[in-house]
Amino acid sequence: MTLLFAYGSNLAEDQMEAWCPRYEFLGPARLEGFRLEFRRRSIRWQGGAADVVEAEGEVVWGALYELPDGELERLDRKEAAGDAYRRREVRVDHGGEPSSAVVYEVIEKEPSEPTPAPAYGEAMLRGAAERGLPTQWRSHLEHRLSELSTGPNHVSPPPE
Repeated sequence: MTLLFAYGSNLAEDQMEAWCPRYEFLGPARLEGFRLEFRRRSIRWQGGAADVVEAEGEVVWGALYELPDGELERLDRKEAAGDAYRRREVRVDHGGEPSSAVVYEVIEKEPSEPTPAPAYGEAMLRGAAERGLPTQWRSHLEHRLSELSTGPNHVSPPPE
């Protein structure tokens, strides 16, 4: 059994069910000392993908899952573990109790944040609501996604 802290598209129920059907959602959790950034260009999503970056005094909210043996390896395939993301052990706060969990972080970070694809942002926002993350955090996510889609790093979609 492994505890997983998810903060990106893996917040969404449909994403977790597709890749780790035997997971159990334990509840919202906080990862202190990290900031949410989009430092990976995802081939699957065709845009920026989320990452956690160490940042003193900041926090990332996410979902805490319990994965039975064998399920983490399935998720490793989705996250291209060892190539795109690596697993890292962290301490998260879950309902006032500290827990040790695994989190995925980007190995080769992009120098600037690529714009996330609308479908990726929608999965994150839908997942944050499904998992009952705080309203303030969901507003923060919405703001960051909007900021990236209209900011200086914005890449217009290719013409059809």
